Amino acid sequence: MPLTNNRKDIFGIDCETKIGTKFIDTVIDKIREKCGDDYPIIVKVSGGDDYKNSFKEFQFINLIRFLDGKKVSGIEISYGTMDYALNIFRGQRIPMDAALKYNPRYKIKNRLMRFFFKNLLAAIMAKKFITFSPMYNLSYAKLAKKNTDIPIICVGGFRKCEELYSVIENGLVDFVSSCRPFICEPNFAIKLKEDKNYTSACMNCNMCAIMCDSGNITKCYSGGRK
Repeated sequence: MPLTNNRKDIFGIDCETKIGTKFIDTVIDKIREKCGDDYPIIVKVSGGDDYKNSFKEFQFINLIRFLDGKKVSGIEISYGTMDYALNIFRGQRIPMDAALKYNPRYKIKNRLMRFFFKNLLAAIMAKKFITFSPMYNLSYAKLAKKNTDIPIICVGGFRKCEELYSVIENGLVDFVSSCRPFICEPNFAIKLKEDKNYTSACMNCNMCAIMCDSGNITKCYSGGRK
């Protein structure tokens, strides 16, 4: 990210493209050197972020064109950075109680302090928090597809079977990837195959995201839509 990369050497930001690609360029070359040119390489990139001086559209296009020149096997389009992690997953709310009780970054044992920070952090985080919407990275994926022939994978907010089929059949993306629906329903793919009208039971509550750093197992903590 240009905002966080302040290096002045070859790994810094290019003055023309306004992105830094030397590091990933080196990584891709070394993978091919060790594994061969036919070894599949899939690169995951963010279409945007939540910084004040955010990642611009022309920078995203330049990144896609760079990866096109490297002839990687696929590009997965995601969003954001871990500085605003909940905006990567999106959800209906911020589960502050669980975060302050279980997540190591925010965990507070004292109940009074937990109450205080719940209201303080909730107000701060709400300013940047983006709520869930279906297929929320699709616009970035479509932009990527216009700038490369490399297969584009879109992740984020695919819950209905008709959404998955529609974006692929209409050539908007080449593949769709998913995470939380499979945490909620490990047999999600089978249900999609059996029922073209199926909708994931995932409620986008973000509890699995909060708990994934807690030392507890990765699972659906809300039970999903009944």
